[in-house]
Amino acid sequence: MCRRTAMAWLAGVLGMILCAFAIGTHWVGRTTAHPGNTTPHGSQTNVFQRLLENRRVPLGVEMVLSIIVLSLLGYNAIFTTSIQGPANNVGNLYYASWLAFLMAIRICLGCLEEWYEVERGTDTGLMQDRTSVAKGSTTKSYQAPSLMRDQAEPNTKDTAPPPTENLSEISEATNQSSTSLVDQFEKDRVNRLRTYFCLSIFSTVCSASAHDAAQNEEEPLNAVQRYIILAPIIVASISMTLFVLCLSRRCYLIASHFCVGGLLSVVCFGLWLADLVLTMHSEE
Repeated sequence: MCRRTAMAWLAGVLGMILCAFAIGTHWVGRTTAHPGNTTPHGSQTNVFQRLLENRRVPLGVEMVLSIIVLSLLGYNAIFTTSIQGPANNVGNLYYASWLAFLMAIRICLGCLEEWYEVERGTDTGLMQDRTSVAKGSTTKSYQAPSLMRDQAEPNTKDTAPPPTENLSEISEATNQSSTSLVDQFEKDRVNRLRTYFCLSIFSTVCSASAHDAAQNEEEPLNAVQRYIILAPIIVASISMTLFVLCLSRRCYLIASHFCVGGLLSVVCFGLWLADLVLTMHSEE
């Protein structure tokens, strides 16, 4: 058995052990944080018990384990399916390696989204900033136009206020519009977050695969070959930076700006386009 075959076997065994440990952590967290259980310190609040009730301890353990499993299975998929690997031809080991790696990506991304509560949107500060204008516009008292007020100045005390039904309808319409804007903002953030994460992971895989293929070259690497290795690393670094910015609502305002996220996305597109052209049409 060669070294890469032994590495694939070890990666599979460690992956099963870590996944079983994550399942056990969830089971222990659910049973320990049951609402009927009482805290051991009486009236004092147990910090660990509160973390279990909020699922932060099981989720934190799962997130760490998912990152370890992702790194392990990614390393296994790259070097097991390479030229000198045991799964260089399409077969059971080839499909198992890449499917396990794809599942690890989805689990790791789901843990990060749940840890930072991406889809819930609990960053109330930004919500208040976006809805304060709408709320403030509905709480102002009714004022007649200045021209009409000047003409009817003696009878201002007898002026009837506007119907409350119209104000309530305006308030509901404003709240619905602000809610739809926030929902669309959140959907865009989730989509970009997932896109940047996947782009970073697969760019890293391409760079590692190119580097592994370069190890079989007897001659020194030329400029084209170095670019094929370095370009995915640059794209992966940019994508991971934008992914980290998208985890927070306030930082996403920076990443969503065209001068930051837009220009960096154009740079990534140009790097990958040149890398694709050189890979398919360059003789070197």
